[in-house]
Amino acid sequence: MTEIWKDIKGYENRYQVSNLGRVKRLPNGRGINSREQIKSTNRINKDGYIVITLPNGERPLHRLIAETFIPNPDNKETVNHIDGNKQNNCVDNLEWATRHEQLVHAYKLNLKKPLSGTANPISKLTDREVEYIRRTYRAHNKTCGAQALAIQFNVSVRTILNVVNHKTYQ
Repeated sequence: MTEIWKDIKGYENRYQVSNLGRVKRLPNGRGINSREQIKSTNRINKDGYIVITLPNGERPLHRLIAETFIPNPDNKETVNHIDGNKQNNCVDNLEWATRHEQLVHAYKLNLKKPLSGTANPISKLTDREVEYIRRTYRAHNKTCGAQALAIQFNVSVRTILNVVNHKTYQ
């Protein structure tokens, strides 16, 4: 793929970004800084994205590339890495997405895993309660069956059966 350079919006004639994921500072015509310089892109933020420092602050590289090269007629708010690699900022690997589309994509690529059991912040049972339910449960038993345990722990019968069958609370 041929590298194409375009001005970064708000930094016209000073900084450019390429379709291959690089940024350069353009010459200013004065002394030592009068030559073109490719900016180092080795800064990675806490979320794992490459960020570029510009005079008005840091910007995520993938967002600069998308804003410069990819039309966004539906005004989608996020930029998605198609292959799931946050450091592959080639324009062919980027697309505009809604937050929902991005989340679905992350689950599809196994980048995000559903929270089950006590890892889920809305979990109603503790690990100790899950162990107790699995030890105590007896099918069709009036005191240790799904109905009785559901009442005891204030959850649905379905939740008890999911716990017993290891469908949740792995």
